[in-house]
Amino acid sequence: MNITLNKLKKLVLISLPSINNLNNNNIINIFIIIWLFYGLFFLIIDIQLIGSVILNLIKINIAESNILITIKLYTQNLNLSNQLLNLKLCTIIPVTKTKILNNNTEKRIVVWGSNLELTIGLKRYTNIIRQMITLPSYQFSVAIGLILSDGWLEVNRNVKKNKLKKSSTLVYNASLCFSQSFDKFEYFFFVFNILGSYCASLPFSRKRSIIFPASAKQSQPETKIYYNLTLKTRALPCFTELYKLFYINNIKVVPKNIFYLLNAVALAHWIAGDGQYRKPGLMLCTHSFSASDIQQLVIVLTIKFDLNCRVRELKPGQYGIYISAKSIPTLQKIVAPYMTPSMLYKIHL
Repeated sequence: MNITLNKLKKLVLISLPSINNLNNNNIINIFIIIWLFYGLFFLIIDIQLIGSVILNLIKINIAESNILITIKLYTQNLNLSNQLLNLKLCTIIPVTKTKILNNNTEKRIVVWGSNLELTIGLKRYTNIIRQMITLPSYQFSVAIGLILSDGWLEVNRNVKKNKLKKSSTLVYNASLCFSQSFDKFEYFFFVFNILGSYCASLPFSRKRSIIFPASAKQSQPETKIYYNLTLKTRALPCFTELYKLFYINNIKVVPKNIFYLLNAVALAHWIAGDGQYRKPGLMLCTHSFSASDIQQLVIVLTIKFDLNCRVRELKPGQYGIYISAKSIPTLQKIVAPYMTPSMLYKIHL
């Protein structure tokens, strides 16, 4: 059907009589033949255009019918999805089989992280859900203070096999752990209420034995048994990021950006965990850190919080940070709003 103009001219020339035999009748016939061929040519073009228009109209009608069918299916599925979302206890996340608490009916405007719920007893999270979980600013600051004091991070290492590449990679996530003696029950559960949404189980008691060597007061070594309360969070990537900051070769260190990490909330929990009432000031027990790390903390406390503090030797090779009595009023204004009543005695309140 694709006839070009050159082909049409050739057909016309073939059908023309010889020039020697031209007369009036032949000239009229020539013009009639040319007119017919050109008319046929444009007729073919018009048929092609009309055909393409009809095809486009058919496609448009099919598309419109598909859209109408899609809209009908969507409205039908919408009613079904609303029924699924209105479940009383939980909803099922797509792609996973893990159930989470339903909060789709919550319409209040709240501070991010202030309405977290406990996740104790829920099944193990899938990798998709673990990657979605983050620490809000307040919980993040609490974790910083705990790690600086009596908290630590444990790593759960798993070998992940790739069936397609027939290889395996070491995947690990960290859990935040925190322990306190029974006499600090109030403060311990204050922390648990903050981090409970990241825990898979309730706190548990732990027995610990400490051997004290012989000294001038006692001739033989003495063993004392202590019972502590301990909480442990789920192994999540958000805690793995903290592990990368605070641990080098499985040894706890002070990160280089501690100036930006340490705020009033973190300082309050650091004092609640490692602070000791030393009249007329306050002692921060930092013997688990190196001398350079302790000096870095002193610089942050001095510059950022305007506290008068210095390094003191607690035992041979162990150092602490002493905050002088002149800085106690300033310290009270900074950390008192974030401390439990049972820990206010450490800042002379």
